[in-house]
Amino acid sequence: MEISITRVSETELEDKEPINFKSIRRDDPNLEKGKTRIDQKGRKGERTKRYLIRRENGQEVSRTLIENTVTRDPSDEVIVHGTKVVTYGEGSATWYGGVGPMTAAHRTLPFGTRVLVTNTSNGRSVVVTIADRGPFTGAIIDLSRDAFSQIANLGTGRIPVRLEQAP
Repeated sequence: MEISITRVSETELEDKEPINFKSIRRDDPNLEKGKTRIDQKGRKGERTKRYLIRRENGQEVSRTLIENTVTRDPSDEVIVHGTKVVTYGEGSATWYGGVGPMTAAHRTLPFGTRVLVTNTSNGRSVVVTIADRGPFTGAIIDLSRDAFSQIANLGTGRIPVRLEQAP
């Protein structure tokens, strides 16, 4: 006759798991287009799980979930995206030799300002950097030759445009 002894033990194990937060996007018509800000930082939540673990002769033979509780709710992250388009005006554009590639001349915008110039007759746009003063011909902007050629035929000479802050 053979006698077999099995040592049985039961213990509880507590395990914590993070709960990811969600990112929520909100548009703000008062914030410039292309800019974002975080109105609320996200925070991970936490879930606690308790298990009953049964071992026979030191080997785990079963694991039963006995409790599953959210111990801290996550907080959503709120990211605000600007939708306000900053317009510098509408009028006509001409072209000139320019002082560099993809540059333009404007009477008042600071040097280095990036401007989105849209040809309102065909919808094509180009981004230029203000690098010179002018125009003095009644137009609102003088584009470098390469910039003008991207939105109109150079033979056109003068085109209707809208100027906006470049993203």
